Amino acid sequence: MKKVILLRGLPASGKSTLARQLLDENKGMYKRLNKDELRAMLDNSEHSKHNEKFVERVRDLMLVEALRDGKHVIIDDTNLSDRPVERIRQVVEKYTKDTGEQVKIEIREMNTSLEESLARDEVREKKVGRDVILRMYKTHVLGDERGPHYQPQDTSLPPAVLCDLDGTLAILRNRSPYDAMSCELDDLNQPIAEIIKNYYTLGVKIILMSGREEKARTPTLNWLKYNNILYHALYMRATGDMRKDAVVKKELYEAHVKGQYFVQFVLDDRNQVVDLWRLELGLPCLQVNYGDF
Repeated sequence: MKKVILLRGLPASGKSTLARQLLDENKGMYKRLNKDELRAMLDNSEHSKHNEKFVERVRDLMLVEALRDGKHVIIDDTNLSDRPVERIRQVVEKYTKDTGEQVKIEIREMNTSLEESLARDEVREKKVGRDVILRMYKTHVLGDERGPHYQPQDTSLPPAVLCDLDGTLAILRNRSPYDAMSCELDDLNQPIAEIIKNYYTLGVKIILMSGREEKARTPTLNWLKYNNILYHALYMRATGDMRKDAVVKKELYEAHVKGQYFVQFVLDDRNQVVDLWRLELGLPCLQVNYGDF
């Protein structure tokens, strides 16, 4: 019996690699279909409602012709929602009705973690982008399971609270977020400072983790001292590192926190970083302010 294999998973979860491997290991037995490659060929990857309908019609025709030619078919789109799976099912059912040939539809889940998919996407030539992958993960993988989804931690490690500075512990005043050298002008976010103070008193390690460049360490230390903030460590991005906050903070976390502390919770404000803590790393994160920037 001929098979149509639908691979289902996030971008960079290994779908296309597996599909190509299957072709190599079964010479002449499979045909591979991928809408991204059809989009690139037909429309230079330009998305529109009309283009997408045309791509789907072409893909459906290719699927039918492959089956008529006696081939198995592997489809390595994301296939995360029900709609593309149902469309393939309808095409196959019509083929069976027209020809009398039975075709088995098989769905293979790519159980690659979100963290691994994001890491793979970061190093490949044609990136989908972390924001897109996170949005797909929240929509199609978590679905209605809003969480929280915490990763297990070693509770025997020293307890810690991680806290961001700009927009979280510090309220920016009369400066750009990119002008950290002027941070001594900032106001203190008093409720957050009280949280930090209380947990410090309880013996919890207070770890400040900032997207400010290292060159702004001195004014940052001055501001912390002026506002009587008690803490145990301050980690900052390297001077000249212009990568996204989420990427930088993940590296700081892995270098200085992971496996060394039991993180009770994180205080942060920016959406992309909050998603890092909650979705990628599975840590409790309290979002301090609106962070869609």
